[in-house]
Amino acid sequence: MPIGYSYIRFSSTKQEQGDSITRQNKAFLKVCESLDLTPFTKPYEDLGVSAWRGKNKDEGNLSAFIQACQGPQRTVKPGDYLVIEKLDRASRESPIKVLALIQSILETGVKIATASPMRVYDSTSLEDPFTLIEIVILATRAKEESDTKSERVKSAWAGKYENADKELVTARLPAWCCIDEVGKVKLVPERAAIIKNMFKWATTEGIGQRAIAKRLNVMKVPTWGGGKAWNYSYVRLILLDKRVTGAAYGLNDYLPQVITPEVFERVTADTANRIRFRGAKGEKVANLFNGLAYDTDTGSTMVVIKKRPQAPYRYIPSAYVTGKSKESLSFPYELFERAFLVMVEGLTVKQLIGTSDLAQKLEGQKEDIENQITKVDTRLHSLRRALQDAEELTTVLDAIKDLEAKRKALHGTLEAIKLDIAGVHPAGLAHTKHLLMQLQATSPEELPALRNMLKTQIRTIVQRIDCTITRNGWTSRLEAAICFKSGRKQTLTLETRRGKLTTLESNDVAGLMKFLSQSSQQAVTHRSSSQSDKTRYSIRESIPQAGVSQSTFDNWRL
Repeated sequence: MPIGYSYIRFSSTKQEQGDSITRQNKAFLKVCESLDLTPFTKPYEDLGVSAWRGKNKDEGNLSAFIQACQGPQRTVKPGDYLVIEKLDRASRESPIKVLALIQSILETGVKIATASPMRVYDSTSLEDPFTLIEIVILATRAKEESDTKSERVKSAWAGKYENADKELVTARLPAWCCIDEVGKVKLVPERAAIIKNMFKWATTEGIGQRAIAKRLNVMKVPTWGGGKAWNYSYVRLILLDKRVTGAAYGLNDYLPQVITPEVFERVTADTANRIRFRGAKGEKVANLFNGLAYDTDTGSTMVVIKKRPQAPYRYIPSAYVTGKSKESLSFPYELFERAFLVMVEGLTVKQLIGTSDLAQKLEGQKEDIENQITKVDTRLHSLRRALQDAEELTTVLDAIKDLEAKRKALHGTLEAIKLDIAGVHPAGLAHTKHLLMQLQATSPEELPALRNMLKTQIRTIVQRIDCTITRNGWTSRLEAAICFKSGRKQTLTLETRRGKLTTLESNDVAGLMKFLSQSSQQAVTHRSSSQSDKTRYSIRESIPQAGVSQSTFDNWRL
C-alpha cells in the first residue's frame, strides 16, 4: 500500500492559534482514505514560513521532503504520495516556478495529491494541456493574492511613514520610551538616566561597551529585558541607536530626546575607532597604540607582552607571538610610550598642521557629503509618499532600497571624514595635551579611565606608526616613523643597553630640547647634524645612574 506524506504550511505564526493545522490534517486524512493510502505519522511542516519567495522549498521542510525523494538512500519511494491541502501550500511563486517544483517531485516517481480541488498528479499529468492550464490558473491566483496582500501592507506602512509627524508609526517603541495616558510618547525616567550615564562614561572617561556593561552590573542596575545581566552587545546597540537623539522615520523629533546629536556623533566616532583598533579587553590599557603601530619587517601589528608577571612590558610584533615568525625581537614598551608622549607635548599647532589646507579640504568634503545626504533624504521622502499611488510598486521599492544603501554608505564616509578633521584640527592636539597634563596629577584609581581616553584621543591625530626593532649584543634599537593625520611625519629612535636608555634621536628639535632641559641633572652629550633636521642625544653609559629611573620619563604616569 502506498504511503501518504503530509505537508503542512502557513505563513504567519499567528495562524497557529487558529484552525489551520487542524484543517490541513483533516484534509490529509480525507485524501488518504479516498486513495487508500497509509498515512505517514510524522508530517513535514513549515509553520510560519512563507512560500511567496520560495523560502519553504529552499530552506524549509519541503526541501527536506524533496531530498528524501532523491538518491539511492531515499526514504520516500516511487509510488508514494505527497498530500497537500492546496497547491498554494507548496508554492505561491510565479506559475513557471510552480510548474518546475511540481515537475521536480513527479520526476522522482512520487505523486502529488491535493484536497481542494481533489486532484492526483503523476509523471504524465503535465503532458495534459488542460491539467497544465488548471495549474497555471491556480498558481496565478495564489500569486496575485500574495502580491495584493504585500501591496496593501506596504501601502499601509507608507501611509504611516507619511503621517509620522502626526501619529505614531507603530506602538513598538524603544525600551526607554512608553506611551502616557493621553497617547503621547514619553521617556521612562530611570532608563533615560541610565542612557545618559552610558554616554557620559563613554565621553568623559573614554570607556567602551564592555567596561560600561561591567559597571552597570557592579552597580546592580536592573536590566530592561529578561536578561540576568547587562551585556556589552546590548550596550553597543544603545550607543549606536540614533533614536536616543529623538530621530526616527525621517523626523528629528519623532521621539523625546535623551542625548544631543553632537554627543551621539562623538560616541559613534569613538566606537568606530574601537572597532577598527581592537585591543586587549579590560580597564588597564597597557598599549596606547593598538592597531596604529606596525612592524616594518613582518607587517604585523605591535603588541605588548610580559615575559614574567613582575617583568616590564615589552613591545613586540604580533607575528612573533603567534609563531608566524621565528626571530623574536622586542623593546621596552614604557620607554617608547614616554618618548612619544614627551614628543606630542612639545608639538605646536603650526608643527602639526603647518600651512597645509588639508583641514579646509576636509571641511569641504564634509559639507559635500552632508549635502548629498540631504538630497538622498529628500528623495527617500518623496518615494515613500509615492508608494501609495505607484503602479510599478517593485520599481519604487527597489529605488528606495538603493537610496537607503547609498545613505548608509554616505554616513559611513561622513564619520570617516569627521575623524580625519579631528586629526588636523587644533582642538585635537589641544585635547591630547590636556589629557597629558591630567595624566601627571591623576590618582591611581582614575588612571585606567584616563589612559582609555588618551588612547582614543591619540587615534584622532595619528594615522600610523611604523616600527623597526634591531638588536646588536646587549643593545636594542627601536626606530619609529610616525605619520600624523595632518600629513606631518616624525621619527623617534631609541637605543637601550641592558634595559637602560642610552640614545634618543628625533627630527623634532624642539621636542628634544624640551627633554634635554628637563634632564639637566643628567650627564648627556649632544650632536647635531647640519645636513638634516635631526638632533641626537646620547646618555653616557659611564654614568651608572643615567638610566631610565632618573630620566624625564619617570615623570610620566603609566
